[in-house]
Amino acid sequence: MINQDSKKTIERALSNLASLKLRSCGIAVSGGSDSMALLHILTDWQSASKPNLLVASIDHGLRSDSKSEVEFVKKVCEEKKVEHFSLAPTTQLLETKGNLQDNARSARYQLLKNWAYSKNIQCILIGHTLDDQEETILMRFLRGSGVDGLASMEETVQRSEILWIRPLLKLRKEELRDYLRSKNYSWIEDPSNYDDKYQRVKVRKLLQQLKHSNLIAPNFVKTAEHMLRSSHLLKETAISASKNLLSFNDVGQITFEVEKFSQMLSLLKEKSPQSIGNLSNSLLIEPNKIISVVSSMSKLGIPVQVYGQSISLKFKSDFLDSRIIEEQLSDLCRQKKLYLRTFDVIDSTNDFLISEKTDASKIAVVLSEIQTQGRGRRGKCWQSPFGSNIYMSIKWNFDPREVSPAGLSLVIGLAVSKALWANGLRDVKLKWPNDVIVSNKKIGGILTEIKTGVANELSAVIGLGINFKMPAGSGKNIDQPWTDMCSETNARINRNDVVACLINTIVSYLEEFRSFGFDAFWESWNEIDFLKNKKGVVSTKDGELLAKFNGITDQGALKITTDTGDAMTLNSGEVSVRVK
Repeated sequence: MINQDSKKTIERALSNLASLKLRSCGIAVSGGSDSMALLHILTDWQSASKPNLLVASIDHGLRSDSKSEVEFVKKVCEEKKVEHFSLAPTTQLLETKGNLQDNARSARYQLLKNWAYSKNIQCILIGHTLDDQEETILMRFLRGSGVDGLASMEETVQRSEILWIRPLLKLRKEELRDYLRSKNYSWIEDPSNYDDKYQRVKVRKLLQQLKHSNLIAPNFVKTAEHMLRSSHLLKETAISASKNLLSFNDVGQITFEVEKFSQMLSLLKEKSPQSIGNLSNSLLIEPNKIISVVSSMSKLGIPVQVYGQSISLKFKSDFLDSRIIEEQLSDLCRQKKLYLRTFDVIDSTNDFLISEKTDASKIAVVLSEIQTQGRGRRGKCWQSPFGSNIYMSIKWNFDPREVSPAGLSLVIGLAVSKALWANGLRDVKLKWPNDVIVSNKKIGGILTEIKTGVANELSAVIGLGINFKMPAGSGKNIDQPWTDMCSETNARINRNDVVACLINTIVSYLEEFRSFGFDAFWESWNEIDFLKNKKGVVSTKDGELLAKFNGITDQGALKITTDTGDAMTLNSGEVSVRVK
């Protein structure tokens, strides 16, 4: 029988759910003991505050039994008179590159998110338990995670306008099985939970060994709770540091440093609008000086505005959140001990990584809400409106004796195209050497800069700009047709989710590039070559010439035939091309 402490924990979880006063909730149910316990607890729950419940099961198509497991859940839902939905990814996961479990997890969350949008579901309930919490913490510890990585999973997280709730997070798996047994409810055992080829299974067994050997205290998960509080405290400290935001010169003029804008933004992102009085008290600045600060921020393109005695951001955005991004990183990224940092304001993400000393053994990733000096190839200015798009740079170290950098930008383009496709964009093409095209319009660009590293290594700093949701009027200075992700898809997408997908895909492609060079990608690139068989203009330092584009070589050079019939190959360098 289930013990009294477990009963109280369940009752408390239901009470918390009732207090949210939700109209509808989705439940992710696989058929395993944890999710089946969650299904029965919620459907047996008698309350006037009980939301409308819908159930989704996902058939990844990875095992022969997966369909029967979905049918099992469907039958239980029919008995409980709960609407059931079977979801399946559109692509075969076995045919995708990268870690299978990571790909399955990403596909699962994407399917659930899209399902929630389509059914107007306000939250999704997941059957994670205390055992899952412990396993996750140990996995992250073994990967060398920092404060955010070692922080515990939270019971409630809002992401992509959906509440993700783990109501069973304080309960053990065995407690839930006791509950099911006491009610004569059945569940399905997933054989993959015992397969040592999966990292989580190895960690699960290691955790049990450590517990049996008294090498881990039963309450070691409290460490993660302490880390979570530490993470929140660090953010609060960053806000407090905004009191040093401003200084005044001898004639009383405000000195406002670009690198400190984020401290002001933190306050507005935490709560918007805010009164001038509250900002004045928080920043220790006279109220009349606040307006001058707002003016300075507006000149930089940060969309702040004044309404009477309050100040707010002009629009709500999926602001960059390193924790949300890190939660979705692949096992490969974690194995590489990826260094991730986000800024509100930066001059250039590429320049930062070029000048910043980073651990040569790690892949470094930097993102910013806005760039004040963003640039593209050939010194062109990159339009970087605040909080709207994706401005990201990746620093990757490699030994030129093992792999030539030839074709690296093209490989990054392929990784970006796959990530965009995974987020609902289908007509993705690549325009040599560095443009990403959707529906015959530019959606992004790549800037790769090779620098001398330590020992025999070189560092590739790869800058990536993707139009996510361009504000009205912000693209008026762009000299070619352009589009953005939100315009090209009807689905609601979240910037942090897209960023995580981009990082996972790029890191996977970089590792394959390190092993096989561009040869492994040549055929794939030719399949989505925007220029192939088109005619256009080639611009070099010596002038322009008319040409037909004939694809690329196995080293990533562009093949052309001039209007005089001469066959040539061009490396990227200071060459640019456009279609007539």
